[in-house]
Amino acid sequence: VNENNKRVVMSGASGPLGEAIADALRAKGYRITTLVRRDPKHADEIRWDPSAPQMDGAPLEGAAGIIHLSGENVAEGRWSDEKKRRIIKKRMKENCRIRRRLVLPCEFAMLLSVAKS
Repeated sequence: VNENNKRVVMSGASGPLGEAIADALRAKGYRITTLVRRDPKHADEIRWDPSAPQMDGAPLEGAAGIIHLSGENVAEGRWSDEKKRRIIKKRMKENCRIRRRLVLPCEFAMLLSVAKS
């Protein structure tokens, strides 16, 4: 993350991993803008639909980067071969989708995609 730009956009910020990352970034002086699937409740939230064909890149302007946290809940159930295949397939598919569907401004610095396993 660019140390001169103190704003990061994050999906999955309400989960345990997202909360920990957001807290750590805030402790270092970063502002977190969260991508939410519901109607925004705060000025630092942006409504997004990850299944939509595109997302308006304007709210992302000026951000140092995006942290995209994705994946099936790895804490639920046994890790059968089928579950492992689902986890890998979903993460690969979602990571490709987020890259394709976000309309990022040219000066956008970074997209960090993290799987929660």
